[in-house]
Amino acid sequence: MTVTPSYKEIKEETKRAVENLERGNHVLDWLIVTEQFEDAGDEWRVSKTIWHNLEKARRIALTEGYDYLLSLEWDIVPPQDALLNLMSNKADVVIGLYPERPSKVGSYLGDKLLVYNPGNCVPEAEEKVRCGLPFQINRGCGGFGCLLINRDVMERTQLSWEWYGKVYEKGFKVAIDPRVLCCHVDRDGTIIKPVTSPL
Repeated sequence: MTVTPSYKEIKEETKRAVENLERGNHVLDWLIVTEQFEDAGDEWRVSKTIWHNLEKARRIALTEGYDYLLSLEWDIVPPQDALLNLMSNKADVVIGLYPERPSKVGSYLGDKLLVYNPGNCVPEAEEKVRCGLPFQINRGCGGFGCLLINRDVMERTQLSWEWYGKVYEKGFKVAIDPRVLCCHVDRDGTIIKPVTSPL
């Protein structure tokens, strides 16, 4: 699923990446949720719109009987094997990695992976990502840019700003998969590639 103000906002690189995702023998449908509240320019209403649409997508996935929900933001470009790699984990929630946009965070984070941001509370992430193997975390957040959620989690949690906390509270396993390194398209069209330093 992708939450976006409109289909035309989805980056062409993201569209091509979704079209080329390897899916094995799985059915892959792309739900694009575009509902907008009035006065969407107001920061609070933008946030409300995003959470409303994420939750709307979760309810649709449950109603339609999907086993997984892949959250993919409109400007994230996943690698071709992203879906199958995410699904190969034995975790309830699996986070794919992507860099933040320099235009958003400036020199504070630059083009480093979003999960490295100290505000996301995963202090061991950088060292473990450099090892290149999936690993579990028991706190923190990895965003919704590239995130696979299994049905059990969808059934027992609603998507909201406190979602990661609820997931940990209910004892679900959350993993980060460094094999899933996505690009991020900046506002000016620059493609920001993930920066990692192997050990």
